[in-house]
Amino acid sequence: MRLEDLAGRLAGVVPDGLLPPERPLPASKVILPLPVSGGSPLPAISTPVLADGRKRSRRLSPWVVQVLPLDLARTVEFLGAEPLRLPEGCEPGPDIEYWARASRLVLSLLARQRFAPRATVAQGECRAGWFPVLDDPADAGRISALIESMPRGCMAFGGALKEEGGAAPLLAGFLQEAVDACVRAWIREAPPSGALDSSGLKLDAWWQGLTSFRPEVKVSPAQAEHLDHALRSWLRPLMWATSVSTVRTCLRLEEPRPPEGWPGGTPWVPARKERCWGLTFLLQPLNDPSLLVPATEIWEGNGSPGAALLRKQVEHPEEKLLTDLARISPLWKPLADGLHQKSPSGMSLDAGEAFSFLSDVSPLLEESGVGVLVPTWWKSPGKRLGVRVRLKRAKFDSAGGGNFGADALSVFDWRLALGDEPLTAKEMTALSQAKGGLVYLRGTWIVVDPERLAATAIRWKRRGGTASILEALRWSQGVEGVGKELPILGVDSDAPVTRMLERLLEPRSIEPLATPTGFEGSLRSYQLRGLSWLKFLRGLGLGACLADDMGLGKTVQVLALLQQEANEGTLKGPTLLVCPTSVLGNWGREASRFTPDLNVVLHHGSERARGRALRDAAARTDLFVTSYALLVRDHADLVRVPWSNFILDEAQSVKNPGAKQSQAARRIEAGWRAVLTGTPVENRLRDLWSLFSITNPGYLGSLGEFEDTFAGPIEEAHDLEATSRLQTLVRPFLLRRVKSDPEIAPDLPPKIETREACTLTREQASLYQAQVDRMLDELGRADEEVTGAARSGASQLARARFKRNGIVLETLLRLKQVCDHPALMLGDESSLHGRSGKLSRLVEVLEEVVSAGERALVFTQFASFAQRLHPYLTERLGAEVL
Repeated sequence: MRLEDLAGRLAGVVPDGLLPPERPLPASKVILPLPVSGGSPLPAISTPVLADGRKRSRRLSPWVVQVLPLDLARTVEFLGAEPLRLPEGCEPGPDIEYWARASRLVLSLLARQRFAPRATVAQGECRAGWFPVLDDPADAGRISALIESMPRGCMAFGGALKEEGGAAPLLAGFLQEAVDACVRAWIREAPPSGALDSSGLKLDAWWQGLTSFRPEVKVSPAQAEHLDHALRSWLRPLMWATSVSTVRTCLRLEEPRPPEGWPGGTPWVPARKERCWGLTFLLQPLNDPSLLVPATEIWEGNGSPGAALLRKQVEHPEEKLLTDLARISPLWKPLADGLHQKSPSGMSLDAGEAFSFLSDVSPLLEESGVGVLVPTWWKSPGKRLGVRVRLKRAKFDSAGGGNFGADALSVFDWRLALGDEPLTAKEMTALSQAKGGLVYLRGTWIVVDPERLAATAIRWKRRGGTASILEALRWSQGVEGVGKELPILGVDSDAPVTRMLERLLEPRSIEPLATPTGFEGSLRSYQLRGLSWLKFLRGLGLGACLADDMGLGKTVQVLALLQQEANEGTLKGPTLLVCPTSVLGNWGREASRFTPDLNVVLHHGSERARGRALRDAAARTDLFVTSYALLVRDHADLVRVPWSNFILDEAQSVKNPGAKQSQAARRIEAGWRAVLTGTPVENRLRDLWSLFSITNPGYLGSLGEFEDTFAGPIEEAHDLEATSRLQTLVRPFLLRRVKSDPEIAPDLPPKIETREACTLTREQASLYQAQVDRMLDELGRADEEVTGAARSGASQLARARFKRNGIVLETLLRLKQVCDHPALMLGDESSLHGRSGKLSRLVEVLEEVVSAGERALVFTQFASFAQRLHPYLTERLGAEVL
């Protein structure tokens, strides 16, 4: 096949930029050993299987093959796509599939930043390059699998078929070249800024060699040697990880057992310098992790089956072992001291050294590519030392139907425990007298820290014997017991407390209420469940976050709750409800429609009450509605009102913990707090913390504790355990339903129509009034013309009446434009932001839609204004607007 024909075939398969652009194509030929059939080479090397299952090797013959050079970086990106994107009817051969797997490894290394720069000097010439860092055991396993599975077709290049173990150097060369090519290509796409401080090392020239097409570093031979020496010193900890190996060194810690006859219930601590712990050196093939060959067998030669198998993987295993031990010995002085023997196979440790190995050294060894095998109890959470707490019901409120109050639990006992097993008083005393470190107790080793034991005892004695429901929930998730204290391993409780906690953790177990008397309307079944959930938390004095999807009726559920409280006589004061200015009127209308018996005040405008008048007005109301702006502006008066409930609508307005409205909300005192939002988390988890700092202050800890415990591990490390604990913590206080939920969808009508009343801005109100005044003036003159035309005949009268009707229709159009946006009526290109109540409300609704991952259609009568809305909404929403 001619090169042009090959390029034409490939053009329909590979992306742009992968093939060389120049014509004629650069010609190149290589001699490859290929299998022959019928006098012609086969397209790929395969090993036929005979009828009896035996493999028959093919005869290889040298063939001159024309090859087409490809851009390596783009080739890796193309092959690394998963799945491999090929046209219909095009099947990849085994060699292409293999290099696709290798390319995915390259892309994984690059994505995890497992690469580093270096410089090599040969015959006075210095060359810069990037090399892969292969220190991750998972990467080593993938490399070993690639070496084992390399098809013979891949090994036709470079004479790898003729060499024993030819796959390893071929793969190593590919990884090296591919990483170097990709890093260079990506750096050229986004070049870094700033200059390097060379300090006489010619780092700028080295950097030029790292980022350009040509790797040569233009320096003198002396400067090259100086640069090479400096870089080798800098990269020495990583240089071991540049080569591909199929075997790794392992260190196994072996624990001692107490002497025979030692009392089982008594802790055992070996003498301080008693070297009863063992550290064994081993080698482990990466393709067979279950095979661990002790160093003693390696020094004995091929006498053991394990050593014989190992030598099939590496020719000189003893050299591999000694090299790795020498490399890691600077990390830990006891290890360096233990290598002073001719054939090191292991060493003995005292308890202090064993604890140091477990807590400090083992992570360093694993990062250095050495396997670390430790006893199972070290990483087993079920056998750690901590605290178990038992709770019981402290008080019973018969008037409240048997509900607990917010502080209705009592800690009547706490004990140190080993996993699920509480320790006896004798064991606790013995541990408190231990000097720390590793202690053998109840058939296992545990870590004892006298300072943490003392801090734990002091903290629990200071609690005074009582705890809140929020504390119980935190304990059940092990959130407390951080820093200097022992962790809380679990909570045991009596039957009433257990039932209450179960109802908190499973809202569906709460018995649904009926629609309250006096509520003018009907509630759907899911809204009744929401009402029951709010009422349950309200009875416990626990804050709530109602996070139903937009359109599911958060407003009516809150109004129903207030009506229920009014019916029961538990609405013992006014409810403060804060919402965006754009929905103030909507709350007033919905309250008048559904709960007409409630006394509602809308607190806004320049004529609003202040000072004593505000407090008196609030005292006479059931629902006091104001805006976030006035929550800040009138805060001094609002904090002096004894509010029964404090509710925030569109609570994404307080997602920033440092914002003025967030700080003002946290300072409002109320018997119960709730927030309403369709998007409890918009951008970061700290949004959730901000909401809970208002509804249940302190429940998620301080902002710093929350970020250390949850936000950081979840957002940065995708910690599944931290995610699960946070979900369990917030589930009792956050109710989230969406329209697609199976239990919600059947209750919904085919279409929900909701009218949103929007408040005019001051500019809109001024323009609106001006248009009305203009219309009235023009109508006055038009009426005079109609009167005069009546005396002039029918045709004149018809024209006068038509002109008068035109004035009304034109004014209606202008008023619609003013209500949409002043810029629409003025016809100018002035700014859109902050000038229209309708546009502000539209943005609020669309932000909720975008955060929920949904889509929306926005209709407008004015096509020209739609063209202005497109870039504005794109910028405000940070989402694609079509």
